[in-house]
Amino acid sequence: MNKFIKLKPYFRAFGKSDIWRQLLFSKPKNHQSLGVSLTELVVAMLVAGIIIQLAYFGFSWNRQLYLNDVARNDASQTFKTAFDLVGSDIKQAGAGLPANFPAVLIRPYPTSAGTPNLISPTFPTFNSEITLRRLILGTQPRICPNNATTPPTTISGSPTEIFVLNSLKPLPPSSVPPEAGCTNDTAGLTLVNNLKNYRLQNGGTVRIFIYPNTNGSGEFLNYTGGNFYPNSTSPTSTSLIVNGTLTGTYNISSARIMLIEERTYRLGCSDSSIADASCPADKLQNLQLIVNNGTPLNLVNKIGKFAVTATIQQDRTLDVQFLCWTIPQTGTPTCSNNPPPNSPATASVTGYAWSQLYSINVTLKAQPVSSTGPLLSTNTQDKLNNLQETQNFLPRNVLNY
Repeated sequence: MNKFIKLKPYFRAFGKSDIWRQLLFSKPKNHQSLGVSLTELVVAMLVAGIIIQLAYFGFSWNRQLYLNDVARNDASQTFKTAFDLVGSDIKQAGAGLPANFPAVLIRPYPTSAGTPNLISPTFPTFNSEITLRRLILGTQPRICPNNATTPPTTISGSPTEIFVLNSLKPLPPSSVPPEAGCTNDTAGLTLVNNLKNYRLQNGGTVRIFIYPNTNGSGEFLNYTGGNFYPNSTSPTSTSLIVNGTLTGTYNISSARIMLIEERTYRLGCSDSSIADASCPADKLQNLQLIVNNGTPLNLVNKIGKFAVTATIQQDRTLDVQFLCWTIPQTGTPTCSNNPPPNSPATASVTGYAWSQLYSINVTLKAQPVSSTGPLLSTNTQDKLNNLQETQNFLPRNVLNY
């Protein structure tokens, strides 16, 4: 008898809801996983997305903190370097110089004139240039009469030589200082030899400062060589070969020659093709050092403001101080006796001498953050754009007076 086996169909028709139910929830009868359901896949994707978002957020947050810290540290280091450099020279200003010598000069720069807003919270509101001078060699020979039958009593214009020894034309005893009397004695020859040796050790040409003129100021000339009369074996007179132009008049009976080191600090343009006076504010950012009127040397960049003022106290027994933003080589400093936050009012400081300096105040402000640079937080940008610091320095040589 033939047996017929009735096979159960493997497939059967499903409705739409049955199909989705099978896809989402059906499991093999032996409970062995043969794949991933759509629900599990969606849940896994959601969890992975959350983890990735958290990881990215953490990375971005840490990166933001890092950029903020780097920006703040850079600004702090910039300030520290600038203060250390300028402050060190301020402390040495006036070394070996008399009390009335123009040892410290301050002026607004690059503009030739400026008045600070003393009641501004960002005082001062301009950039400055400060020049600091100190004596670098104790040799200070006097200017002596030349070999003319009737020597002139003054020197001015563009001299070609300046006599520093002349035993045939000595100065009157009343005008002879202790350090030189124009005679070619041992002391006088020592002064001249010191000058000569310094010149030869520094390239053959050095700047000499003639001081004082009839206005109590001085000027520089280039000292390039020397002449001996009548001969170098037994000279009766010695002169310095010089070039340059004097704008003042100097009395031979009182003027002397000094070797001065002059160091000037100011902000220069980061674009060398643009003059400082025409430089945009965002490019006037290089703190420069100029030694003896030489080539500017860029020391620190990213400085937004370099402002210098001086506090002058002429009578140490009285608590009366002047805040000055201009101290010229000659003339009266421009000052106020109402420091901020009081209303500004200029006041004259007559009979000023650099030994009356109470402090020199240096203010630095950070260069504004560039929009094309690293993206910083708004709070950090605001802090950096308003970051300003002032330090006060005292030329220690004023303590000698």
